[in-house]
Amino acid sequence: MSEVRIFISGQLKEKDFVKIPEDEFKHLLVRRIKNMERIKIINGQGVEAIGRIDIRKKIAYIEEVYSIEHRELPVKINLFQGVLKSDKMDWLVQKATELGVYKITPLISLRTIPDVKKEKIKRWERIAKEAAKQCGRAYVPIIENAVRIENTVFDNPTIILWERAKSRLKNHLNNIKDNDEINIVVGPEGGFSEEEISQVKKDNVCLVYIGDVILRSETASLYILSVMKFLGEEGWLP
Repeated sequence: MSEVRIFISGQLKEKDFVKIPEDEFKHLLVRRIKNMERIKIINGQGVEAIGRIDIRKKIAYIEEVYSIEHRELPVKINLFQGVLKSDKMDWLVQKATELGVYKITPLISLRTIPDVKKEKIKRWERIAKEAAKQCGRAYVPIIENAVRIENTVFDNPTIILWERAKSRLKNHLNNIKDNDEINIVVGPEGGFSEEEISQVKKDNVCLVYIGDVILRSETASLYILSVMKFLGEEGWLP
């Protein structure tokens, strides 16, 4: 069976016909999918289906539906990412999606661009959807509107990466339990200022560093997401 996946939002039910969105239909044509060939359909809501495509009518008949929630990490990771320049943010959204992030919030700080237009949010939403489809994730990450660090309230347990922190990452990972929701906060190129750090110091906020080598912002984000994906798939080993 073909491993081609398409994305169709909404409910997927066996023996239903679903209309294929125009952009996904173009993707199928590029892949030279034949009439009545079987494809995989994901809805970004924890479900994957096997469908048989009718090229002429641009619809698919659903033959089988099953849950793929087991592909997700046992915790929800909200990444607050200092906005990166050029296409680095595009790349980060793609890779963070592949590594299992639940939500991405662009973070505006002293050393980032001052504004994030709605067009960029829409672009990152498209990138996240395509990445989730490509890697077969159960859910498509939420892309939030940009927030300023001084106006942000971190409701969940929060880990902020800061090169001047005194505590190492491993000291805080042992406290994470299945079904937790945690925030990971990573600064932009140049990092956070001391004033910004003083503004976000709260009881549920931990400042950590991840080694003596200074990593680029996008590298630091993927580093910690990779660590958490590994630990999550291994059962949060102490």
